[in-house]
Amino acid sequence: MTEPELDKLHEECGVFGIFGHPDAARMTYLGLYALQHRGQESCGIVASDANELRLERAMGHVSEAFNQSHLDRLRGASAIGHVRYSTAGDVSILEAQPFLVNCQHGQIAVCHNGNLPFAKEERLRLERSGAIFSSTSDTEVVLHGVARSASSIRDAIPEVLSQTEGAFSMLFLTPRELIAIRDSRGFRPLALGRLGDAWVIASETCAFDLIDAQYVRDVEPGEMLVIDEDGLRSSHPLPKQKHSMCLFEHVYFARPDSLIYGKSINQSRHKMGRRLAIEQPADADIVCPVPDSGVAASIGYAAESGLSFRFGLVRNHYIGRTFIEPRQSIRSFGVRIKLNPVRDLIKGRRVVLIDDSIVRGTTSKKIVAMVRDAGAKEIHVRISCPPTISPCYYGVDTPNKSELIAANMSVEEIRDFIGADSLGYLSLEGMIEASGMNANESCVACWNGQYPTRITRDAETTTILILIGTVSALAQQAPKKTQTKEIAVEVIPVIEFPLTLHEAALVRSEKGYALKCRFSSNADVTLIGIRYSLTVIEPVTGARPLTTRIEGLEIAPYGSKTLTFPTPIRFRRTDGSRLVLMLEQVVSKESIWEVIKAKDVLEGYVQGDYSIQPHVLRVANQVDAPFQTRVIF
Repeated sequence: MTEPELDKLHEECGVFGIFGHPDAARMTYLGLYALQHRGQESCGIVASDANELRLERAMGHVSEAFNQSHLDRLRGASAIGHVRYSTAGDVSILEAQPFLVNCQHGQIAVCHNGNLPFAKEERLRLERSGAIFSSTSDTEVVLHGVARSASSIRDAIPEVLSQTEGAFSMLFLTPRELIAIRDSRGFRPLALGRLGDAWVIASETCAFDLIDAQYVRDVEPGEMLVIDEDGLRSSHPLPKQKHSMCLFEHVYFARPDSLIYGKSINQSRHKMGRRLAIEQPADADIVCPVPDSGVAASIGYAAESGLSFRFGLVRNHYIGRTFIEPRQSIRSFGVRIKLNPVRDLIKGRRVVLIDDSIVRGTTSKKIVAMVRDAGAKEIHVRISCPPTISPCYYGVDTPNKSELIAANMSVEEIRDFIGADSLGYLSLEGMIEASGMNANESCVACWNGQYPTRITRDAETTTILILIGTVSALAQQAPKKTQTKEIAVEVIPVIEFPLTLHEAALVRSEKGYALKCRFSSNADVTLIGIRYSLTVIEPVTGARPLTTRIEGLEIAPYGSKTLTFPTPIRFRRTDGSRLVLMLEQVVSKESIWEVIKAKDVLEGYVQGDYSIQPHVLRVANQVDAPFQTRVIF
């Protein structure tokens, strides 16, 4: 059994809440049904009868997870619900939301759309103090904080969330109140609606349409709504921040019949298609969308270009979550089970193929091949957003930077990889203008790498530097004087970068070779340290190489620092020996050690008696590096 997947970015989840309706659970069920596109892994509903909260969770789609008996058990006039596609945490029923706990405040349930990059650090702190977690979700960390607070629930929620940084549109339910809160930057959408006397809250307004609720307004960034039997009360308890609303909602995530940030998704995509036709015209016969998200942009492209709009690809919406693969392999089966070309429309024609994005490029390659096999004379791929070059840390399931094709290839190289006759992207400026959004209030980090907040240490910092050199003819006796050759490494940050390596030098001393590194840091920390590891690999004829490893940890107060290896580097042999140096930044903040991930690999060669000389130099195996590195000899 296999679950078919197209190569797309995925929203993490959708939330729905209602207060003051006698059939709250069923309204929530329908609301989640309308939000199913935002998450298909699991779903759940918590309902309140004003005395007790009851929970039902399951894996799979909403229509499969809930039956009449489930909804009958969820009695009461208020409820919250959630559909999940994870970016943080595992995939199991334990990760399904809402989460429900009993604590000193009574029963509390919570569901969350977004991502809290620093939750991992707080989780470690809580675990050290004895906290027990039932999931790997960042949402449960917030729930622990609220449960432990001495304040009331409505005061504890902003108290806890003001201490973290990230994306959250969250719903909390107690037996007698529903609380909604949105982060101060407004990363993820959250809308407020009215159904008779009941209040309704959802990630998208399409959830209101299904239950005949009326859209009132968006929950504002930094706003908290408390709804109980006395009505709705609004406050802004979170610190003000510059707004950074996710523009990918308009490109792909949201349903075209929704209003997001108060603007029509269908209209935005139609305008993106029109702008794409102006910026990236094609000499062709027909315009075909990659369904479903490419449809509105294709209609706009066709209208602006004067080309005929045709549904040249048909999508199968009824395959379910899993299917049985044939025993005999079928080429591109995972794509063909979802998409199939209409051959009489495509054969002999020059086709403009419109899609919303290219992530890894693997699906686009298969679609282009499928359309060409159907007889297309030419295939011109047009994408209604800019190249996706950076991962998202605000609630979107994106691959690592190394897996994003646009981060590693030029447009021409991507065109060649997917097999198209031409490839064109919409410009960042054109996309923003078409969406009607304010450029200064939009998050476009996945297209330009400029993140509006600090991101998790695992994601944002790099500086493990790996210096690989080959040693030739190094004299074993100590030299009369020290001679060095410095490697200057210039780091050009795209985001605030905590560690900059300025130079590295191999220095010969009487006891052996020492490697000195000078760096500085702008990290907001009390201590800064460098964990180092130097490996000397010496070839031995007819045997495995001899490996000598020197490692340790140097700690110093915040500021500039020079690191010198305390243990001399000695060589048993000379020719062909290799040096592998790994530097890893370690910082201390509030007694929590944060270890930084490797991001960049610098490769060069060492030649000569006492100095490092350039022979071959290249940046290799760059992974998730939100910056550029230039090396100068």
